[in-house]
Amino acid sequence: MNRFILYSTLVLGVIIAQEPVWPTDTGKSLKSNYGEFRHRHFHMGIDIKTGEKEGASVFAVEDGYVSRMVANFKGYGRALYVLHPDGKTSVYAHLSQFNPKLERFLKYYQNMNESYILNQYLEPNKINVIKGELIGYTGNTGYSFGPHLHFEIRNEKEQPLNPQTNGFAIDDRQSPELKELALIPLGKNSRVNGSLLPVQMPFFRNPDGLYELADTLNIFGPVGLSIRTNDRRQGFSETYQLKTIELIIDGKLEHKLDFDVLDYNLNDRVQLVRNHGLHRLNLGSFHNLFHLKENPKSTVQSDHLSGILKLPPGYHKLIIKATDANGNTAEVSGWIFTHPPIDLVIQDTQQNGNEITFNVQSKSISIPLKNITCYSFSPSGFADKKIDPLRIKKKDGGLMVTLDKRMIQDRSLQFIAKNIMGTFSLPLHWHPHNIAIDYNAKPDIKVNQTAAGIIVQIETGNMGTAKPSLNLDSPQKLTDVVLEQIQPYTYISEALDAE
Repeated sequence: MNRFILYSTLVLGVIIAQEPVWPTDTGKSLKSNYGEFRHRHFHMGIDIKTGEKEGASVFAVEDGYVSRMVANFKGYGRALYVLHPDGKTSVYAHLSQFNPKLERFLKYYQNMNESYILNQYLEPNKINVIKGELIGYTGNTGYSFGPHLHFEIRNEKEQPLNPQTNGFAIDDRQSPELKELALIPLGKNSRVNGSLLPVQMPFFRNPDGLYELADTLNIFGPVGLSIRTNDRRQGFSETYQLKTIELIIDGKLEHKLDFDVLDYNLNDRVQLVRNHGLHRLNLGSFHNLFHLKENPKSTVQSDHLSGILKLPPGYHKLIIKATDANGNTAEVSGWIFTHPPIDLVIQDTQQNGNEITFNVQSKSISIPLKNITCYSFSPSGFADKKIDPLRIKKKDGGLMVTLDKRMIQDRSLQFIAKNIMGTFSLPLHWHPHNIAIDYNAKPDIKVNQTAAGIIVQIETGNMGTAKPSLNLDSPQKLTDVVLEQIQPYTYISEALDAE
């Protein structure tokens, strides 16, 4: 029995000895974690809180030697790099000062170079440190916005690794939060819920606490998905980057983001992982779950999985799984229905007192309509409001939609319907007959770059059924461009090639 206790004690002692030392004595509260999105780069390490004060002790996390010391007014400010026997390097940045021995080396090299700014690589084993040794003090030097310790672990290639999965785990029992899904048309004729433009759809949690989509998604053609999500830790207000996000369709993994290894040489590729278009328009910070073949890849993206959905007609099961560095997970599930959008037509209208009834039918498909939504637009083209019909009745596979005439006076209308299979319609528009036309109004033309190509948007500034035309003049020929009405006053082109 005593021999067993001795053996167990020895094994436990070895396990404990293998754990690295936490790099500072201010606790394990993180201001930022690994892989977070910055303006034009990823965050390459973890930022450890120091109580908004400078001067906390900084320790060597393992045995090794100081391979590099840096002093600068920008970047990492004062920083130390310690190379360890396993080939990894630990980085300690934004320090206020080094320990007295290292400060003497710093002053020596600064005097020798006649400059405060220093980026000195040192000979192996010239300055050895032992695990747990005090090597410096936390600060706020360089590009730092408040006292903290920036800490990194790098591999033999100088690529930053995720510290939280490489020996520096923190207590975290809270699952990631899933916020919203964006669907991005990627082809000239791609559609999302009948639209050529990206569509955002929030998630909701059912009574069991599971995330679900509010409705079946209707897509056609190549489409990419992006997700807005973040991670939290119990008792803290900060939001953090996730470890992995997986896109699964019909039980098959289609794409995966894994924040395990980053590369300084590829740091600007954050714009390929974060959806740049949505971020630029202040619509949120979304993770792209697809990769376009013409773009280079980041280290966090799958090598062989594009994530571009080119699904056959029918229903498909969607699952997105998000996991943090501690293994806490969250999933959202839903259904995708692949089918081209349907065309609508108003066969006739009937007026009775203060009521007007629209007979809305599918133009070419016999599958009955299930529901319909109506929006009004002001004479200046402003999206006024969603209108609740007085009544909706089914007739011959279509819908009889009765509205209060007083609610739509001098208003244009837009109808969007959905059939019983889950297919969305193209927008259907209606204008009153007694409209005033401003013949001096000039169209407003905008050009937007999207994932599918260049889209030209024309806002006519007038009610009415007249459709604008668009021609592209090139040295070779004059090309007609097909326009589609997406609002009573707004038309967009199909996605055009940049060439």
